[in-house]
Amino acid sequence: MSTIQLEVPEEVLVSLKETPETISRELKILAAIKLFELGKLSSGRAAQLADLSKVEFLMLLGQYSVSPFSLTPEELAHDIEWSKIQAVTSPNLIPTLVDLGQGEAEVLALGIENPSSLLIFDDQLARRVASLYKLKYTGTRRVVKGANHDSLN
Repeated sequence: MSTIQLEVPEEVLVSLKETPETISRELKILAAIKLFELGKLSSGRAAQLADLSKVEFLMLLGQYSVSPFSLTPEELAHDIEWSKIQAVTSPNLIPTLVDLGQGEAEVLALGIENPSSLLIFDDQLARRVASLYKLKYTGTRRVVKGANHDSLN
């Protein structure tokens, strides 16, 4: 492992109200995020630079308004070959629960129309409704973890 030394004026540390150790860690994370955003590092290498797991790194990107999806249209098309975009054909199947968002309601309706599908959402109410209909579902975190696992194999 290489060591890079960075001189930081004391006034900067005082202004940021940070210790040298804290600012060192933060700068590593910020460098990793920026290098990933610029396409200079993969998410795996950027996570390594930040001393985080790949999943932790990907989850952190949103706090800095950086999308984890930096794919070309061709790469995106390849990565989503397994998915299917489909409209609801029977709108009367859409559950009409007050606290359920339109997106979650439509996903549930699609699940009712296609019971062998795997539904992806994080809303707890939507998960309870899916369970009542005996639909298979997962959350986005599990999808990200699965993608992380698959990319390591």
